[in-house]
Amino acid sequence: AARAPAGLARLVLADAVGARPRRSLPRVLAARLRDALDPAEWGLNVRAAPHVVGNLWRHPRSWLYQVRAGALADVLGEAGSVRVPVLLAWGRRDRTMPLVCARRFAAALPSASIVVGPGSHDGLITHPEAFARALRSFAASTAGPAPGEPGSG
Repeated sequence: AARAPAGLARLVLADAVGARPRRSLPRVLAARLRDALDPAEWGLNVRAAPHVVGNLWRHPRSWLYQVRAGALADVLGEAGSVRVPVLLAWGRRDRTMPLVCARRFAAALPSASIVVGPGSHDGLITHPEAFARALRSFAASTAGPAPGEPGSG
């Protein structure tokens, strides 16, 4: 959004990487394991486990690279350049990217709002109705012409 804003009218970040105060791969992996073992999220994690293990087995370097990149990402420096409304949708019990990350994003982004929903890091999947309500509300509250349309500024 900061590097290629053309055509972007809104942005939704759901439990996003890039704003952890203390970035470390072991810390993120341990937090992700705690989220995976959350009884409220158990069904999703049981269904996803074969895919995660399969990807790790077939593509270990790529899988580990992506996990490491996400764990160590820091995009707060660029966040101030985002000029569209941003919805920060976060799971109340997210340990992988805890709620403090949403607050750090909100402080760095010029036009951001936080919606805290049920669930952990996978709340948008395990609680789709709550996530959909947040998206509809955000879209309605930020309605306006798309970039490049008359009246878009």
